Amino acid sequence: MNNIDFNISELAEGAVQEKIDQEVRKIVANILDVNTAFKPTRKLIIDVEFSSDSTRQVIETNVTVKSKLQPSESVSALMMAGRDDSGYIHAAELKSSAPGQMFFDANDSTLKTDVGVPVDEIEGNGVIDFNARKIK
Repeated sequence: MNNIDFNISELAEGAVQEKIDQEVRKIVANILDVNTAFKPTRKLIIDVEFSSDSTRQVIETNVTVKSKLQPSESVSALMMAGRDDSGYIHAAELKSSAPGQMFFDANDSTLKTDVGVPVDEIEGNGVIDFNARKIK
């Protein structure tokens, strides 16, 4: 009768089990990450290699534990870019749907410019004279 005492959890004084636990934590964290797709499966891959010496009495094992996770989903945003009169480059995220379009920010209940600057900060609290403005 064969008697093979091989317990992967106890192999290398528990080091293999520690690696398994570490990769399982990565898998669970990846599943809970809202920036990854929920549906595709994740994998825990345990690769055990066995090799012997010429006497075939000593067997060396090499265990590799790794996981296959889902990548973070991409995030896109629009930016506006241009040069000022001095030639300096300026760029900012376009927060409204169109350049020059103001929008109402529901998070803080303020009217903001297309790049998210509150209009009150730009205009102050005074009366706005639209006839005095020049269109560039």
